Formats: sequence, C-alpha cells, structure tokens
Amino acid sequence: MTVQWRKNQSWQTGKYSNWNQWCSVLASLLVAIVLSGCSATTTPNGSDENANDNSASQTIPNDNSVPLNNFNSSDQPGDVPNDQGGGSIETDEVAAGPDQQVLSGQVAALSVNQPLSNLGEQFSFIWDQIGGPAVELDDPTSPTPRFLTPQQNEDVELVFDLRVSGPDGATSQSQVRVLVEGNRAPVSQAGFDREVLSGDQVVLQGCASFDPNRLDELTYSWRQLDGPVVVLQGLPSEQLSFRAPTVETPQSMQFELTAADLSGAKAVDTVLVTVRPPADEAPIVITSSWQNTTAGDVNIDIDWYLPDGTEMPIERNYWGPSGVEAVNLPAAQAADGLHRLNFYLDGDGRSAEITYDVNFLGYEFSVDQLLQGRYFRTIVLDVQDGVARVVYNGWLEGNETGAGQPTMLHGAEYQVGWRHATNGEVNVELDLYLPNGDAMPVWRTYWAEQGFESIIIPEEVVLEDGNYQLDLFLDGAARLADLNLAVQFPCYIFEQQETLQGKYGGRIGLDVTDGETRVVYNSLLDPVEPGSGGASNQHPLEVVAGWRNSNGGQANIDIDVELPNGSSQTNLPVWRNYWNEYGYERAFLPQEVELEDGLYEFSFTLAGQGVSSEVTYQLRFLDYFFNVHETLLGEKTYLITLSLQDGVVTELANTWR
Repeated sequence: MTVQWRKNQSWQTGKYSNWNQWCSVLASLLVAIVLSGCSATTTPNGSDENANDNSASQTIPNDNSVPLNNFNSSDQPGDVPNDQGGGSIETDEVAAGPDQQVLSGQVAALSVNQPLSNLGEQFSFIWDQIGGPAVELDDPTSPTPRFLTPQQNEDVELVFDLRVSGPDGATSQSQVRVLVEGNRAPVSQAGFDREVLSGDQVVLQGCASFDPNRLDELTYSWRQLDGPVVVLQGLPSEQLSFRAPTVETPQSMQFELTAADLSGAKAVDTVLVTVRPPADEAPIVITSSWQNTTAGDVNIDIDWYLPDGTEMPIERNYWGPSGVEAVNLPAAQAADGLHRLNFYLDGDGRSAEITYDVNFLGYEFSVDQLLQGRYFRTIVLDVQDGVARVVYNGWLEGNETGAGQPTMLHGAEYQVGWRHATNGEVNVELDLYLPNGDAMPVWRTYWAEQGFESIIIPEEVVLEDGNYQLDLFLDGAARLADLNLAVQFPCYIFEQQETLQGKYGGRIGLDVTDGETRVVYNSLLDPVEPGSGGASNQHPLEVVAGWRNSNGGQANIDIDVELPNGSSQTNLPVWRNYWNEYGYERAFLPQEVELEDGLYEFSFTLAGQGVSSEVTYQLRFLDYFFNVHETLLGEKTYLITLSLQDGVVTELANTWR
C-alpha cells in the first residue's frame, strides 16, 4: 500500500491558524503550563523541545521551501491536548505508521498507527532519521512531525526510527520508510494539428500541458520550426497567436512548445498548422471510376450523407468492366456539421484500377490504386462556415498526416475512428455525460469494418462546472480493430492509438471548473501513469476513488461523505458508477461553499465478491491530502474522520493506516 499525506498551499480559507492562537487554546486548557510568548513548546513529557538536540529549526534552508506561515508545528493535528483516551492502549501497540510514497519538494508528515484522539498526553515520542538524505523535522517529539522532502530528480528512500514511551515507563521502537519520488519532467502538449485559412487569427494553445507531480508552476516558450515565417504575438506563456499568411496552395507550418518546471526539467511537443487558400464558391465534386477489371465485372458505390443523415443523390453506374459514379453540387448544399463520404468496392474476388477524387469546400483528396475483392473506406468532414476539415479518413493509417483529429473549433470534442477490423465488422460506441447526468447526442456509425463516432459541444455553449464522464465501448466479438481516440476539452487533450480485440471498455472522468479541465480518472492509462487522474486541486474538499483491472469479474466501489451536524445537507452528493470491471466515484464541495467547523466523516467500501481490483483513493481537504493505491480483494471498508476547526484540519481516525 502507498499512502501520501501532502500539504497543498493553494487553499485560502479566510480563517487563521497561527501559533499564537494555538497558544491561547493551550493556555486555556493547561493552566498549569506557562507559554511565554509561544517561543517554546512543551512536549508531552514536560521537557522543553528547544533543549532537545534532535529538534528541527522552523526555517528550512531550501529555495523551494514552504513559507513559514504555512509550515508551523502549530498546524499539526493532535497538538491540542486531549485528556481522554490512552488508558486502554499498551505501549507496544503504538508504532510508526505505514510506509509512504511522497513527492520531491513537498511537505510530508510522519504519523503513528493509532488515532491521535486515543493517545492523549500519556505517551511521548522521539523521531530520529536513520537513513537517506538528511531532512529536518519541525517537531521530532510530535506524533505527526512534518518535513520538507529533498529536491532531487531521482527517487530516494528516507528511514525514520520512532521511540515511544508510555505512561507505565515502558518503551517501544519501530521504523517507517518514506519513498520520495524524484521530480518528474512536465508533459508538454501543444494541441492537435489543425487546418486554417489565409488571414485567420490562429491561437497556439499549450494550456493542456501539465506537471505530473502537480506541484510546479510551468513556464512556456514557443518557436517556429518550419513553414512561412510569421510573427508570434503575446508574452511568453502557454498561449500565443499569429496571423495566417496568404498562400496560393496549402502550406504546412510547424511550431514547438517547450514546457519547463521550477527545477529546470523540460519537455517539448510540436503542432502542425496547415494554411489553406481562402475558401471559394467552387462546387462540391466527388467522383469514383474504375477500369481494367480482371476476369469479369465489378461494382463501385459512393454515398454522401448530410449532417442530418439525409443521403444525397448520386449519378450511378452498376456492375461492369468500367464505370463512373459522381456528384456535382453547389457549395451551398453543404450545411454546417459532419458529412460522411462512403466508398464501396464489390469485386467478388476480382481486381480493378480505382480512382477516387474529392473536392469538398477546400478539402482535396485523391486515390489511384489497384484494389481487389470487397473494399470499404469512409471519410468524415466537419464543415464550419463553408470550410471543410477532415476529422477521419479511413484511406490513411491512423498516424498519417491527414488521417483526421479534432478541429479545435468547438467547445469540446470527443471522437473515435476504427480501421482494419479483422474477419468481419466491429462496433465502437462513445458516450459523454454532463454534470446533470444527461447524455450528449452522438454522431454514430455502428457495425462496420471501419467507422467513426463523434460528440461535439459547440463553442458557444458555456461548459457548466462539474463532472463530465466520457465512455468508450468496443464490441468486436473475437475480432481486432485499430482504434484512434481523441479528446479535446478546454486545457485538456488526450489521444490514444491502440489495437484492441473483443469486448473492451474505457472511461474518463473530467472536472471542469472556471473553464479549465482536469482529469480525475482515466481507465485507459495505468494508475501510475501521468494523466491517469486524481484529485483535481480545484476544490477545498474533494474525494476520488477509482478501480481498474478487476480480475475475473466486476467490482463496485462506494464512497460517502458525511458533513458536520447543522450543515444545510447531511451527505455530500456523489457522482456514482456501479458494478463494472472499472469505474470511479467522486464527491466535492465547490469553491464558493463556506466550510463549517465540525466533524467530516469519509467512508470507502469495495464490494468485489472474490474479485481483486486495483484501487486508488484520494482525499483532499484544504491542506490535508491522503492517497492510497492498492490491489484489494473481496469486501473492504475503510473510514476516515477529520475535524475542521478555525481552518485547521485534524485527522481523528483513519482505518487505512
């Protein structure tokens, strides 16, 4: 099991939690102890912590350290004395908590294996580091000391020894290991390739880049690598723009985005912008011809389907040694939306020389090949304002330029194309669910040797804050297919090319807050891969639990959050998934909600019925962060109780530990 406890500095509660306030609390509770100016603290056994040679300075000599007002022993859970508890716990039952895995440059916390509310003042603690690069504990006599993890690019292991003294004079000793993950290089994402027209104002958008450690503020730089030279406008940032040059024939321009984190680690990505001449009113022409057939007749059909599904009339030839099918229509016939062009060859084992030409609102594509037997290909064009852009071209391999991808013209796009279905047809389905649970309309293909599905949220639609769920399903029986999946939301892109077989499903959960998108769950990636999901860092309270790789069947996870008594609602609404081989649940409080003091109770339940699942659970509450990644089997239940008082979150119980 991997447990993480990290401090997030970004939350401002409007309440104060400084040392002087805690001293006032301590003075009122322990009138026998005099805290003069709060310049020293008293350990549970009554000694002055500043007299302890192992005590740590409050100033951490690190340029990336947390400001002292955010790194103070007074913030520690359990510092407020509790006269209750402790009597029923034996000294040898108190030990260091579980091994941890944390990030470089973070505030981490050690802990004991018992709820702090049960320990009271009857136990004393001394933590001592015995392995790894030296760090400074803010209070080595606290049951939950904090420290800044060292800044480095490689993983290192820290080892701490804990000595516990009980009320009867007995002592116990235990150790805990903390694996500090080295700084991970950022992920640079320059956006999907796109097509523009001469004179267009083009925005290069790199805000989908991210830091896998979720710590650093990234810096960005753009440069042009190829094509007609243009002037990039704007200050160095994730977003720059330029005016597309005037061209007479399509010209490609390539730009490179470098994203760097605070440690200097860098990553680069490139984007291709194809500039086309201004659109004209040339008619739409689609033709297909065949000749030189071997040993008999063949037949070719071409079809053109409008965005509303209507089929356009085609000039047709049928079976013969040669023939032509064609359509020639005014440009005004092409309404905005997705247009599908299908091509069929029925040769019954015979071959023919085939020519296929498309001239469609500025999009041009030609094929001249010798084909045999039965053959099917489709092209899907997205028409906007009289200009056609390719989103899928089954004549090309998925990684070829021009094979299609999101246009970057809409508020959000979710699409999949499939090719090379072996031994028959397959069906791929997409679904996108809005925060209110409604499903978006889908442009569907259904069963075919190749096909395309797309969901578009128009640019003029303001994305409501909340949870968006994107589902992918392949039904191929035992057949294979090459899938190209692409997602484009504001400041989020995801692309995957993979050969899949049989029945397959995937799910992505996205958080949209103030127009920015963060991934909270992506079953298409391994849980340890960058971009696989987790708490979005957009909310003061958020819980995410996901499961993947259920072995031998389906599992179900339930999470629940009980709010303090007196709250306007007792339980926090949860975005729920149910029995499946994969899924996630999520609950959060929006930024604008005022947090009430009191107890917050979090429950996690796995129902596996003998099935094991790879489970990730993340809980973020102001500056409290708890993370578990573990393979669990069967039926499991875990509970966490946190107290919020004056902006300070205290862990009272945690049965994961």
